[in-house]
Amino acid sequence: MTEIITPSAFFLSGVSAYACLTHLQVGLRQPANPVHMLFAAICFFASTCSVFQALVLTSDSVPGFIQASRWNLSLTGIFAVCMLWFVASYTRIVPKPLLSGLTLVIALAIVAALTQPQGLQFDSITGLSRGTLPWGEAYTRAEGRISWVFKLGLLALFTTFIYMIYATASVVRRNPSRNNIGMLLAVVFYVMCYTEGSLVRANVIDFLPLGPYGVLGFILVMSMALNQQHSDERKAAALAIEEEHRLLETILKTANEGI
Repeated sequence: MTEIITPSAFFLSGVSAYACLTHLQVGLRQPANPVHMLFAAICFFASTCSVFQALVLTSDSVPGFIQASRWNLSLTGIFAVCMLWFVASYTRIVPKPLLSGLTLVIALAIVAALTQPQGLQFDSITGLSRGTLPWGEAYTRAEGRISWVFKLGLLALFTTFIYMIYATASVVRRNPSRNNIGMLLAVVFYVMCYTEGSLVRANVIDFLPLGPYGVLGFILVMSMALNQQHSDERKAAALAIEEEHRLLETILKTANEGI
């Protein structure tokens, strides 16, 4: 039987941890770069969240499922807030009432995930069942009554997705560079994968949740785009210093007065 769930989770965790350290180093340089700092936070929470996602899908008891789901959904909420403000910082489209409202709703969902007896997703769990994927691997899914707080959290999350697509599409319209187009495609890919994963968790469809793969695609594309942007900025700064040096040297050589 081919195992995909656990190896994929650890691969995503490793890639995210490496990207976190890389962009944290850039973000902490003077002057501090909030875009890289927020992206480092996204990578950190993706690294930890993916491990709990694997535990959710491989749980064999209700208490284990609840505990893994509690931390998975809490970290997913923090990840979503970081991504929300990252997109706002990158695109400079910052509707503060919308962003603050979404942040508050997601924060309330995180509190519910950590404090409710059954976690965020369910008011009550009647039991666990095992689904079988086309290649033979089995995964765990819970059955029970979905919590209204979970539905509210999903509404806030999908509102966040709509804002992210709108903001990145607006940037592409203003400046259709390769980096901006890549970011838009990465956001759309992530939203599609997370939507599929939400349908799986709600037992609407029967398949492997693709949310982690959407996160992986987003992190890979955005990391390359941010690194390229940082490299271009450093080259531009170096060229500006070199041009200023040439100008001063020309003034010194051509001045009639002694300097």
